[in-house]
Amino acid sequence: MLSISYLYEINELVLYEDEHGFVFEAEEGHTLNKPMSSDRAAKKYMVYVKNDKGKVVKVHFGDPNLKIKRDSDEKRKNFRARHGCDNPGPKWKPKYWACKTWEKNRTVGDVMKKGG
Repeated sequence: MLSISYLYEINELVLYEDEHGFVFEAEEGHTLNKPMSSDRAAKKYMVYVKNDKGKVVKVHFGDPNLKIKRDSDEKRKNFRARHGCDNPGPKWKPKYWACKTWEKNRTVGDVMKKGG
């Protein structure tokens, strides 16, 4: 069972924390399920999604120092096995979106245009 707890609110920014200690920012007025370049230097992409409580959260994913090499069958297979992409979990988890970018016959541009 996923447990998300309310941390605090600053102006229109609301912070939540899940059971793994990941902090999510919730902001209103953003396009949902459409990945974009991250505003954090430590992550490559971000996406706004609704969590199980119906709140809009910002999820960051991807290593900015690594390239996605999904065209190599072996590398794609290893990444997807290592991250458990057969069952990526809910959309409000970084794992879901990382697995989405490593799908066969799909580019990051496709994911960024079409979203989830």
